[in-house]
Amino acid sequence: MALEFRRDGLTEAEAGLLAWQFSGSDSEQPYVAQLWGAIAIAWDHAAAGRPEARLFLERLATSGGFASEVAAYQRFKGVDGEMYWLDILQRAGLEDRRQRNVAPVTERRRRAARKDGSAS
Repeated sequence: MALEFRRDGLTEAEAGLLAWQFSGSDSEQPYVAQLWGAIAIAWDHAAAGRPEARLFLERLATSGGFASEVAAYQRFKGVDGEMYWLDILQRAGLEDRRQRNVAPVTERRRRAARKDGSAS
């Protein structure tokens, strides 16, 4: 299922980040999930102090590379990341699903089973 959202208020990098966070892929550009995955892995390894990962992240961020994607990811993972994420969601016309009170899957299954009368 493709995620439908407004792209007019987002940069291409922000739209890619949003699509990756919600679905992990983008049918229009099949390499997008792998790109964001590589950026995420490099970020995590660089944060863990691995110098080769920091160099890889720097290479991804060079001119002619994926500078806007790396910058969006760095901002997403940065100090103002939560505010940035909420801003992206708002500009995309999506709601923050974390604000909903959703019962865990096991509880929802128990409720459904009780409704069906198959469990007490």
